[in-house]
Amino acid sequence: MASVKRFSSPLSTFVIPVLAGLLMAWGIGYLSFMVKLEHLAFVFPKKFSTDTHLAFQNIKNEKFVVNVYDISSKYSPKLNLESYTLDSETTAILGRSDLTPANWVFLINSIREAGAEHLVITQSLSWENTDELVLRAIQHELSQLESFAIGIDLQRGPITQEFPSYLEGSVIQSPEAAALDEIPRINQIGSHPSIEAPFYGFTQLENIHPDKESDTIELPLLVRWNDKLLPSLELASLMAQNGSNPNSVLFLPGKSLLLKGQSLIIIPIDKTGRTSIPLKKIKPLSSVKLLESPEETLSIVALIPENSSLQLQQFPFSIQYLDSLKPQRSSNRYSRLPFWGETAFLGIFVLILHHRKWWLSIVAALAYFVFPFSTGEWLLFSPPLTAALAFTALKTRGTRDPIENSTPSESPVETEEPVEDPEPPPPEVPVKESENSPTSKLPERHSSSSRQATSSKDRLARKKHGH
Repeated sequence: MASVKRFSSPLSTFVIPVLAGLLMAWGIGYLSFMVKLEHLAFVFPKKFSTDTHLAFQNIKNEKFVVNVYDISSKYSPKLNLESYTLDSETTAILGRSDLTPANWVFLINSIREAGAEHLVITQSLSWENTDELVLRAIQHELSQLESFAIGIDLQRGPITQEFPSYLEGSVIQSPEAAALDEIPRINQIGSHPSIEAPFYGFTQLENIHPDKESDTIELPLLVRWNDKLLPSLELASLMAQNGSNPNSVLFLPGKSLLLKGQSLIIIPIDKTGRTSIPLKKIKPLSSVKLLESPEETLSIVALIPENSSLQLQQFPFSIQYLDSLKPQRSSNRYSRLPFWGETAFLGIFVLILHHRKWWLSIVAALAYFVFPFSTGEWLLFSPPLTAALAFTALKTRGTRDPIENSTPSESPVETEEPVEDPEPPPPEVPVKESENSPTSKLPERHSSSSRQATSSKDRLARKKHGH
């Protein structure tokens, strides 16, 4: 059993557990279930905070990095935005009861020439039997702006339509394991837009209207068409302004939406994809001012139909409020302990196992909580756990069977088989001898032979006497 003795030696029970721990530290990034357990076990400040203004972002889970952002600062609008109503006065100036595609070309061109950088059109640009040349002119005018967003009407009906191909560029990516059951479902589009734009957003949802008696509004930001997430017009506009394409939007169900672009915008959301914002009644200006006083046009313009819902009326304030949800304080970043640090910790941990001191074990356990709070570095649980299991296995294997570990000088105790006792000989009849006979004086070892000789002489004497 020399191999058992070799692997249970003090040197082996130190080296092998450390190597096992390092192997786990190297390969844990390839074990998704272990990575999830490490994220759940990792403790850092504000992890258990219920403050809705805190958002947590996991960046590249296999690298074990956690960023904590604080967006608890007060609302401070920074966007220069104004909304205008497409009313009857505007259409009257253009000589129409309704805006034609050619009127839209003129209106968009006037807004762009006035210095607007971002345009939001809440009305779906949809026409039948329209000249393709005019539609291309509209698209050309829109392409000259830095960014824009167009509203569409999404509905839910008894029959599911095929997902429109022109909405593929607006789909927000969602995690594979994300629970989307609470997100409102839609399966139809009310009126198909006539132009091909890179960014669409739904204007409002059926039967979802703000409560006028409340001081807040639950603004829906997401809907899902089967397993595809689509943004609201407010979210689409904000993404376009911030340079956040749908692939750079991180959706954390029930926690937040993170828009990565020119700046990081964090919007707290509930499980239904809604966010709570203050309710502020705004009276949009008439779009006539865009034609009469173009020099007063702001950098961001939103065109809203007349008599629109309260949600669309406060569109400028909603955008400004969502844009203000940026990290105002430096974010706390927690990353994994360097590999050399994990190696040193594993060596110390295995030495503690050798000494079997309970107070040292407590110190090692406290180190898991001291490191994140003091240094912001993350100690993994799996590598020391693997080292402890390897150490225990070696010790258990080395002491399991005492006979296997005995030295060559020691030999097992032999047991003798029981031997049956032979039958006892028949008892001998004692022969009386005279005290003066010469045989009585012989040594004891000759007593039996002398007794036989004496008995023979007696028999011969009796025969002669008889004759």
